[in-house]
Amino acid sequence: MLHLRIKADPTKCIGCRACEKMCMKVHGSDAPRIFISKKDEKNKINICTQCGICAKVCPVGAIIKVDKAFVIDPSVCVGCKMCYYLCPFGVIEMVNVADRYIDMVAQKCDLCKDRGFEPACVKVCKPGALIKVEK
Repeated sequence: MLHLRIKADPTKCIGCRACEKMCMKVHGSDAPRIFISKKDEKNKINICTQCGICAKVCPVGAIIKVDKAFVIDPSVCVGCKMCYYLCPFGVIEMVNVADRYIDMVAQKCDLCKDRGFEPACVKVCKPGALIKVEK
């Protein structure tokens, strides 16, 4: 089974945030699954590395490997925040949900699984700061 991830090169990032905007657009969300920030006048790119630690700590099995990526099933997530607190890269966000008995569920990059694992952020990144890597 192939392992897919997005390799980020912050030295090529110009801070345009096109990746964040495209992420929100393709997922129909108010919160992106990739985060651009500045630190010491340099751009920093935070995105899931697909390490799988979140899947190991999820007590209800809401995070599973689907084909090439670890994804969160929001219908199973109970909002316990274990993955949020234990993600070594800080890329899991808790987002509001309206149609469930809980207020928030976890969200992270799913490598655009609904787009056939063709990450929209990689496609829109003109400087080439984001690269899809398969091993």
